[in-house]
Amino acid sequence: MNRDELRISNRPEEIERARVWAREFGHKYKLPRAVLDGLQISLDELLANVITYGYSDCAEHEILLRLAMVKGTLIAEIEDDALPFDPTAVPIPNLSGDLKGREVGGLGIHFVRLLNDRIIYERVLGKNRLRLEKVCVGADEKNGGERIMVVIDVVESDGVSTVAAKGRIDSSTAKDFSDRVNGLIRSGVNRLVIDFSNIAYISSAGFRALLIAGKLIGGSQGKLALCGMSEEVRRLFDIAGFSDLFLILPTREESITRVRAGS
Repeated sequence: MNRDELRISNRPEEIERARVWAREFGHKYKLPRAVLDGLQISLDELLANVITYGYSDCAEHEILLRLAMVKGTLIAEIEDDALPFDPTAVPIPNLSGDLKGREVGGLGIHFVRLLNDRIIYERVLGKNRLRLEKVCVGADEKNGGERIMVVIDVVESDGVSTVAAKGRIDSSTAKDFSDRVNGLIRSGVNRLVIDFSNIAYISSAGFRALLIAGKLIGGSQGKLALCGMSEEVRRLFDIAGFSDLFLILPTREESITRVRAGS
């Protein structure tokens, strides 16, 4: 059995250290790109939840992470002394409704469920123990890149602003992304395109940012289009139930034309 272990503290900045560790594990064992992205998203969601909501005091606590490859199956384990919390008991979120009626939040555990084949929770000796299992099929040398932050460029052309983001949009970067996009909308931009061509993946924090942006621009009778999504990013939109909430087009050019026309 190939196994790695990492101990982190309950500080938000430690999530990035866990993500980098997971990426290095994925490179070492040549995990398929989709599996590695799913692992990083799962860790981001679960650790953000534990660190944000799991402790009733301000003391430093240790969180133990383990990764292992066992007969073609990736196993991830998280052990913490936070308040009891069983992710497997969380109700499935309501993904119906339009953009205006959709609630912000509630997607994180839903993502974890759908990105893994099996989830086992137990409470042992005052600690939460969560085990994720994902069967790996195939390998991909180009599996995760070195995307450590989100870089955002804004281009304005004939009344349409295009936000081109590069990297990943997760708990570490979603606030920067949200501040930039929502800042544009609040400054008066009401024709907006967001280009996902260089986005590796998006977590529930990123979807929350998009939902808020969509509500803001809709409230000003503006138009928003998304474009350039990879198959993996589009799959995450499908999982989140966001594919029908936004106008999603293949290219930036087509998106600009549609948004400019207001259709």
